[in-house]
Amino acid sequence: MVSVWMITYNHEPYISQAIESILEQKTNFEFELVIGEDHSTDKTAEIIKQFELKHPQIIKARYNSQNIGMIPNMIKTLEECNGKYIALCEGDDFWTDPFKLQKQVDFLETHLDYTGVAHQATVKHEHSNAEQSLFRNHDIADIELRNVIGDRLFHTASFMFRSDIVKTHALPSNITAGDRALFILVASIGKIKYTAEPMCCYRKNNSGISTWVTSELMEKDLNIVPWIKKINQHFPKHEYYQFIHYTILRFPKHLTKLKAIKHSFWYLFHSFREFPKNIKKIILFLIYEFPLIWKKTKVTNV
Repeated sequence: MVSVWMITYNHEPYISQAIESILEQKTNFEFELVIGEDHSTDKTAEIIKQFELKHPQIIKARYNSQNIGMIPNMIKTLEECNGKYIALCEGDDFWTDPFKLQKQVDFLETHLDYTGVAHQATVKHEHSNAEQSLFRNHDIADIELRNVIGDRLFHTASFMFRSDIVKTHALPSNITAGDRALFILVASIGKIKYTAEPMCCYRKNNSGISTWVTSELMEKDLNIVPWIKKINQHFPKHEYYQFIHYTILRFPKHLTKLKAIKHSFWYLFHSFREFPKNIKKIILFLIYEFPLIWKKTKVTNV
């Protein structure tokens, strides 16, 4: 009934808890755990093999002979999933409710007009004294396409969707944010039901996107538009372009001044589709935000 998709790389401190949280699921149907291990340099693969030996009827692990990268590993692991539904959980996150799968399957089985389900998550701040918090606070019960274009309303480890969607429409490989592309794809086909019940935990640590992402990597997500437009001709590309260009500008330490100008221009260009409703937002960007971005950018490429 369900394939639990898990990709992992150098998750030695976390992978056991991630796997155990899936094995603890209580369901009236069969499920499998499909793991894509991307040639870790630590003991992640060894730990997975130990679990695989104990639970061969549930765990289906694939060990890459070389590191192929997050998006190729994501796509390759999705292709190995045989369930009617696919639930996501990366190797450094974990589930906290043993009935999570049952609740989500029960909903999708009885609400055929929904293509996916998601829920609230707790955030565990690794290497920090900060207390656990919630991922997002909002009251959007039916998440539609326009809701998944910007900042995320739910965490990846909370998401389940109908697997025939990715069997019919393969994800592009020339992108950086595979989960965003997946959310956009599923929401292009139908609604996503969201519940405020926290049933998973997102580990926030020093390996987060802000520590390694570059403008070049972020620019790759512009490739989502030509791909999704072939699937959904009504995709609001200007709204998406506006979001991506602005997101790139939010990480100015990776930008040259030339790129800061380029992305600011395209952000404003796509913003003018909403003019004059957003005139205040445009003025604030030009007067306050852009000067701050300019100060933090480099003069030339290094």
